This record gives sequence, structure tokens and C-alpha cells, in this order.
Amino acid sequence: MMVRWSAWVVPIQVTTVAGSATRRVRAAARRRPSSCGLRFHGGWPQDRIASLGGGGLEIPVQRSPASHPGGPMSPSSSSDSQTAIPATYFAPAGRAPVAAVRAAATRIAEDAVVDQLLQNYGGLLALLNEERQILAVNQQLLGLLGVDDADQVLGLRPGEAIDCVHASDHVGGCGTSRFCATCGAAIAIVVCQEAGTPTDRECVLDCRIGGKPTTLDLHVHTSRIDLAGQAYVLLFLQDVTSDKRRAAVERAFFHDINNLLACLLGTVELQAARSASLQDGSVALVRSMVLRIAKELEVQRALSSDRPSGYPVELVDCEIGPTVDQVRQQLVDHPAAQDKSIDVRPISRRLTVRTDRHLLTRILTNMVINALEATPRGGEVTIEASAEDTQRLFTVWNAGHIPDRVAMRIFQRYFSTKDGAGRGVGTYSMKLFAEEYLGGRVAFSTHESEGTRFSLLLPRELGASDAGQRIARP
Repeated sequence: MMVRWSAWVVPIQVTTVAGSATRRVRAAARRRPSSCGLRFHGGWPQDRIASLGGGGLEIPVQRSPASHPGGPMSPSSSSDSQTAIPATYFAPAGRAPVAAVRAAATRIAEDAVVDQLLQNYGGLLALLNEERQILAVNQQLLGLLGVDDADQVLGLRPGEAIDCVHASDHVGGCGTSRFCATCGAAIAIVVCQEAGTPTDRECVLDCRIGGKPTTLDLHVHTSRIDLAGQAYVLLFLQDVTSDKRRAAVERAFFHDINNLLACLLGTVELQAARSASLQDGSVALVRSMVLRIAKELEVQRALSSDRPSGYPVELVDCEIGPTVDQVRQQLVDHPAAQDKSIDVRPISRRLTVRTDRHLLTRILTNMVINALEATPRGGEVTIEASAEDTQRLFTVWNAGHIPDRVAMRIFQRYFSTKDGAGRGVGTYSMKLFAEEYLGGRVAFSTHESEGTRFSLLLPRELGASDAGQRIARP
């Protein structure tokens, strides 16, 4: 349901804003900017718009202070009088007169376009006037703010409504302090106003939600909209806090595990040197396992990326027969293989392929596990490998059939027929690594009477330059 302002019932002035918002404005009125930093009023010159960025500002020219029409909505004043505002460090401090805010909010509440936008947009949305004051918000944003009555945020600026810790650092309020000069949201709003173009920024906001200090990671998009000849700014906010936190945890995890593996490998190498050779079976086994874990970590790092391109392909000459046998031996005791058989058809001892051994093993392992999971107890999974001119063909067969609704999306990332989060990566990764890294192709055929056959086709020799090109592909 669209939020409609009851401007004709409640006087639109800061004194009507309950609780912390009123205290913030009163606190701001007692503060003054420090003597350092840039001070200016008015809009940005067009040649400065490109210099705005999340990391701060580099403005060599200090602009002269000037008065702004319509001071901040003072708690002690219910009139539309103008108030002199000290010079600011970023955006203009002046606010629209109370009557103008009331009239604009009423007009916007009756606009069919805005009504539909506020009702149908699923994210956080606010509409701002030229002075960056809130005239309309959707229900989702009110939910984030913990506000039931939309009148409580009418006329406030975004940082004041969301209780940004820096909103009262300057008497001009949100957008006017030194911190605001590096705020992604404030920059996006100003750039959109001055350049008239849609703008995207990232914003890390220290604020208070429900009275508790918190940090929000927001993706900010601003876009200009003209209504009845008047320009406004649509402020779209996407809360990406969970995504950013997850990405940070992943980076820390990969970093720490890499360090641990480096230490472990160093210890194993030292032990191997003391043994004078790697003939010691236990040392060789531990070394092999550490190297495999390190390779799998690189695989997981590539999979966790939106644009996986950093896996270091290592080309070696692989004997196909022993490689397939290794996959079988690893999976005979897998839970999915219980009461089922894995049959490897005869493979020529002379059959080799130059590729990344770890990726080849990983792709075949996923193929076999998928086949085992689709096979009933007492059933069989068959693995074959053969030469196809200058290529090598691997196939994994089982008697099951894949329904059309599943087959159409089988290589789609995160698609899975199983319940639970974190699934749907196996078939996706098979295709990704085979085609983006190994220069091959993964395909499948399925029929109720003939079963399902997954195939992996690789070049007999993948050159280092080819592998390098695939690593670098976005």
C-alpha cells in the first residue's frame, strides 16, 4: 500500500517528528563545523561532477559562502522564515519552506506514477525534493527505519531518517558535514541532481536501528524524475550487508587457510628432506593430500567468484586409465555408492591427455556421484574413455532418466532437485571448468529407455597459451 502523507492534518515541521529525530535536529543546532575542511554552498560545477567518488573529494577551489533560501526546519519555528546557515563541507544546507514541503508531499501522494512505483518496487525507495528532503517513502523503507507513521520522516533527509551517526555533525544536517563528502549516498544524490543522470554508489553507513548501533552496507541508485515540471530524485537503496559480510568472511577464510596450508606444506617438505627421499610412504601421502587440498581451495575460490577466472591451470600429461581408476577407487565407499557398482570399461594404456589433472578428476568425480545418486540400489554406473581423433572422450552412464523440467536447467548455477541451501553447484562447475579452463565441452543425453549419459570432450593437448587465455577470460 502506498504511504500517503497526512499533510493537511499534521503540521509539517520538525516539531512533529517524534523521538530521536527531534533530538538530532536540536543537537545539530548546537554544533558548528570545525575550522578545517572545504566549505562551500550551492551546486557543483559540471566539470567537478566526475571527481566525486566514494573515497572523498579533491576540490582545489574554495567556494565562497552564501545564504540559502529556507533554513532547516527548526524545532522552535513553525513559520516559513529563512535561516542563515553556516558554510558546509559538501552539499547545500538550505531546506524547503514548510509550506512547500507540505504542498509537494500532497501532490506526490496523488500522482499515479509514483503510487505504482512505491507499491511495486520491492526494495527500499524514497523520493526527495531539490533540498534532498523526503517527500515519499515505500513501506519497505519504513520497515527498515522501524517507523509506523510516515509523517515522522517527512521533510527529513535520508541520513536523518535512518539515524546516521554523522547526520548532526553539522548544523545543516545530512549531506553537509565532512563525513558526508565521502558518503556514497550523498554523492549519488548530488551527482544525480547536478548531472541529471542515473548514478550508482556503494555506501557504508554507521547508524542506529531501533536505538542500537549498526553498520549497513547499501547499494545506492539515484535517478531523476520530473513531475508537473518539477525535478525530484528517486533514491533506491539495496541492503547488501549480508552479501558484503559473507564476501569478507570468505576472503578471510581463504587467506587464513592458504597460510595454514603453506605452513603445513613447508613442514612436510622439511620432513621429506630429512628422510633423504620421498620414499617414505606416510610423508608422500601427506604431501599429496596437502597439495590436493590446496588445489581444491583454488577451485572453491573460483566457484565463489561472480566471474571465476583466477584458477591457476597446471598442464600435465595424464594417463587416462589410472586417472579413471583413481576416481573409481575414491568413490566405491561413498555413501551414494552403497549397494551399487561402478564399472570401468577397458581403457588403452597408451591413452593420454595433456590437461589439468585436478580439474579432470574433479569433473569426472562429479559426473559419477550424480550418476550414483540417480541409480537405485543394485544398479550400475559405467565409465568409459576413448580417443576421438585429436580429442579425448569420457562418458558416465546410468539407467535413470532426467525429466524435461530438470534437463532444461541442469547446468544452471544453484539449480538443484535436492532440498537445502548451497546446492546446485556440481553440474554447473563441471561445465564451467571443462569449457572455460580446459577448452572442452560437457553435454548429456537422456531417454527413458536408454538412460542418461554425461560426456566430457577434451582436446588431446591443451597448450599453455590456450589455458592462459581461458584463465584470463571474464
